[in-house]
Amino acid sequence: MKKLISIILLIFTMLSSVLFPSPLSGTKWELASWSESSVDPSGFSISLEFQKGSFNGRSAVNLYGGSYKAGDEKLTFSHIHLTAMAGEPEAMRAEDTYMRLLDQTRKYVLDGESLTLFDVDGNQLMVFQKAG
Repeated sequence: MKKLISIILLIFTMLSSVLFPSPLSGTKWELASWSESSVDPSGFSISLEFQKGSFNGRSAVNLYGGSYKAGDEKLTFSHIHLTAMAGEPEAMRAEDTYMRLLDQTRKYVLDGESLTLFDVDGNQLMVFQKAG
């Protein structure tokens, strides 16, 4: 019986992403600001694009991607992978900061042309603007 319930829950989870896609699905964003004061992100190309259940983008130096779960303003990123190119030290620091903040994300607010990411305590981590 437990196995049957587990299978039903798995099927429902898989179907729910198809039947009820995230409002983030199909959107593209450019990083505008973040909570870290040690590195200014404005000099780097940092982007985030959502598809159904997956995401990708540029993280200052490398390309990255993975999977995400979103619902009721909750957001988590997982299975994050990153290419292995090296860059200038400042760009690498920006990339490290971005990846750390992305990993801390637990909530989001989608407000027209902006996407704001928050940690588990509701602290603002990053603000993105809709990409053209």
